[in-house]
Amino acid sequence: MSRVIKGSVPLPAASGGWPELPLRRGAGRREEAPPRRSCPADGEAARQEEYRAGYEEGHRRGYEEGLAEGRGQAEAVLREAEERLRQVEAARADLERTLEEERARLLEEVREDVARLAMAVARRVLERELTVSAEDVLALVDRLLEEARGREGVRVRVHPRDGFALEAQREALAARAGGPLEIVGDATLSPGDAVIETAGGTWDARLETRLAGAEQGLRAGLGLGGEQA
Repeated sequence: MSRVIKGSVPLPAASGGWPELPLRRGAGRREEAPPRRSCPADGEAARQEEYRAGYEEGHRRGYEEGLAEGRGQAEAVLREAEERLRQVEAARADLERTLEEERARLLEEVREDVARLAMAVARRVLERELTVSAEDVLALVDRLLEEARGREGVRVRVHPRDGFALEAQREALAARAGGPLEIVGDATLSPGDAVIETAGGTWDARLETRLAGAEQGLRAGLGLGGEQA
């Protein structure tokens, strides 16, 4: 026989377990937390974060755009500088070429002037000496006959004035030529001219021929070539 202890909780009956208790309305459901009210400080922080992110993005874009623009401007300046440098180099080359051409032209003119002056002096000296004495013509013919020695048909042509001096020395001249010779006074020749003709060749010792030979040698020495000025 069971005993009921006063003040204790009655045990469930053997057949049915714990007795059912009446439930309150709403019992057994999880109570929802009340909605959180927005705080003014949270909104300000969000705005500050958005501002910071926007600032950083703008700064990054501005930096990249500025860098690209600066690089483009630097490349343009470099291209312009290179073009100007090419122009300067081309102008320098043209100037050097012009100066070299002008130098060569002036040098040619100076050489020509020197050649003309030298030949004018030589002509005056030679004409004066040949005019003063016909002995020079005799010495010239004697030297030419030495070169033509042993040739047949020797014929000496000189100016008529010089022919008289040669006639006086015919025997000596014949001995120099190695045989008989003919002395001819030729009015087409100038005083001091002499032409030796033989069957084997001709020796032209006219004044103009000798001056032309001297001028050719002078021009060759000055690097002017063989053409006369």
